[in-house]
Amino acid sequence: RSKVGGSRATRRIDGRRLKLLAEHRLNGKEPLAVLEVADITGDGRAKVILTLSQKGRFHSQVLHWRDGNLAPILEAADVVLRVLSPDGKSPQLFGQEVSQAGRTLGPIRHYTWDGRSFTPGQTLDAPGRLPLLGLNLADLGGDGGTRFLTLREGAGLEVRSQTGDLVATYKDSGRLVTSGDLRNPRILIETGKDGERPQIILGREEGRGVRML
Repeated sequence: RSKVGGSRATRRIDGRRLKLLAEHRLNGKEPLAVLEVADITGDGRAKVILTLSQKGRFHSQVLHWRDGNLAPILEAADVVLRVLSPDGKSPQLFGQEVSQAGRTLGPIRHYTWDGRSFTPGQTLDAPGRLPLLGLNLADLGGDGGTRFLTLREGAGLEVRSQTGDLVATYKDSGRLVTSGDLRNPRILIETGKDGERPQIILGREEGRGVRML
């Protein structure tokens, strides 16, 4: 997926080229806060999850491929949508109500698919006041315990337990890629193999661009 002017373009690899499949038009005034792709309905087909922001307000969509176009199957105002894998395997859709320019955060809820639509349901067992935007989950110690990873302005990477206890912090000599208005923070987790610990991948802002850590 890529941005082309005021749209998001969907392409596939066709031999040695990228073939355009469809464009999803946007108004060009809403910065993209979330763009994720995952099979969250269990039908074997990936869905596109978008969260757009404008002046502290959020608008989210879940799009699927139908009749040669990307069509919405969920639209939610004042909600951030993200894909997380609490078990480290299955991607699941979660949402969080965000109001008053990000100052008021609701509980993080699991959105379930009933074959026709998504419904907000069970609350994620997570420390309070954690923003869903930028959050990631991982079993860092291999003991089956979930850790909650967030990037905070001026604080770097924070790792917390399910009870909210601060387990670890990481501050880099440079500037980690995050933002005070909740846009575009990103933590990537690369799952370890055969007992290896997972790798945490962050971005660092530098004078000549962004470098991965």
